[in-house]
Amino acid sequence: MLKSLVLLLIGVLLGIVGQLSLKSGMKVVASVGGGAVPMLMHAALNLNVIIGIACYGFSMIFWLLVISKLDLSLAYPMLGISYIGVVFASWWWLGEAISPMRWAGTLVICLGVYLVARS
Repeated sequence: MLKSLVLLLIGVLLGIVGQLSLKSGMKVVASVGGGAVPMLMHAALNLNVIIGIACYGFSMIFWLLVISKLDLSLAYPMLGISYIGVVFASWWWLGEAISPMRWAGTLVICLGVYLVARS
């Protein structure tokens, strides 16, 4: 079980890095402007977007390994860790302002992950 949880955490970390990379890349792409098609073409060539997509691909591989070993009813709620990680990383790395209500929601997610992990 410990091995599966480590694989889950690696997958979650890859997902968090993927989200941050996608956001960083799309900030650059959005500054270019244009319609949806030119934006998607710029996104396909943006290194941060490519890294983000790659992180998601590797994250999916870890996810497949995890669900082959753990009950889905345990593993899936544990992905809430990624929501928590993205909020903290967005605040710290991207400098996003997080409202008190968003912090409260993040704490509720923390409590939910804790309860599921204890079951």
